[in-house]
Amino acid sequence: MALRFIDGFGGGDSTVLKWDVTSAGYFINNGGSPRVAGGYYGLVSSSVLYKTIPAANLAIIGTGMNAGSGTVTYTSFYGDSGATQHITVLRNASTGLIEVRRGSTAGTLLATGSTTTGTNAWFYIEVSVTISATVGEVHVRLNGQSTDEVAFTGNTKNGGTNTTVDKVSIGNSGINGGYFADFYVLDNTGSANNTFLGDVTVRTLSPSGNGTYSQLTNSAGNSTNNYSYVNEHGYSGANYTGSVTTGLRDTYAIADLPSGVSSIYGLQVTGYMAKSDASAASAKLVLRSGGSLYYDTPRALTTSYQSYYALYESDPATSIPWSISGVNGLETGMEVA
Repeated sequence: MALRFIDGFGGGDSTVLKWDVTSAGYFINNGGSPRVAGGYYGLVSSSVLYKTIPAANLAIIGTGMNAGSGTVTYTSFYGDSGATQHITVLRNASTGLIEVRRGSTAGTLLATGSTTTGTNAWFYIEVSVTISATVGEVHVRLNGQSTDEVAFTGNTKNGGTNTTVDKVSIGNSGINGGYFADFYVLDNTGSANNTFLGDVTVRTLSPSGNGTYSQLTNSAGNSTNNYSYVNEHGYSGANYTGSVTTGLRDTYAIADLPSGVSSIYGLQVTGYMAKSDASAASAKLVLRSGGSLYYDTPRALTTSYQSYYALYESDPATSIPWSISGVNGLETGMEVA
């Protein structure tokens, strides 16, 4: 595994996030001016969204960024269980240039890019970071280019103990504005997805029809068209499917990928799940591909909705990278565990 997390910002909700916070961030659907037609984006309003990842000596972020009317928007890399903010890469509000700083947005300036990024305009930024007090590296690329906008070698360690990255963030703390889209984070621990992916799009595909299994009971008290109770953007606790019986499951047909998709680097199944009372309850995400079922780890549920996700860099039915037909033919859902 090298791909650690993706977000297309299609959840449309500001409280049940796939990130490590539950109240920061305000998410918009695809109205206004998305980065790509039919895409989604998020407004991180005076907040920072954090994501914990397995510790690795190299981490790469890719994200679409739009600074709105000129605010400072940025990404950061942390170590020591998120306690040490090592590197921040930001868009300078005055110059429009990319800056690399050790520490926070007010930290030591290490390098500055040469390309001006406009206000109220989307650009795609990728940042690769390794931590060291002597031979650390930061590489920044813009808009899918194969050459570096910034290439810094030197001290990237802002104190602390470890020289690994274990948390990343996007945001603009204390400043309104700043839009993000098509986010990914990966490391260099796997045989694939261990370097810059280029200017990529994260597509949010929602349930579009009943799948092979419709065993759960929906919030209307039946099992008819269960997919229509779980396909809204911006989850609704009033619409759900569920059961108290272990082993019962739903799988849903998923909307096809849009035309023009040529490569698929990974797939992330996301579910918003909760239990109805104080009794112990667990559930697991399920993916159906090639006629077989594949399960994520059972998750112990709470009485508050939480976001759960499982990443698949390849099709488990074939053990090779996803094909267009493989994604278009799969089903996803959940099973009571």
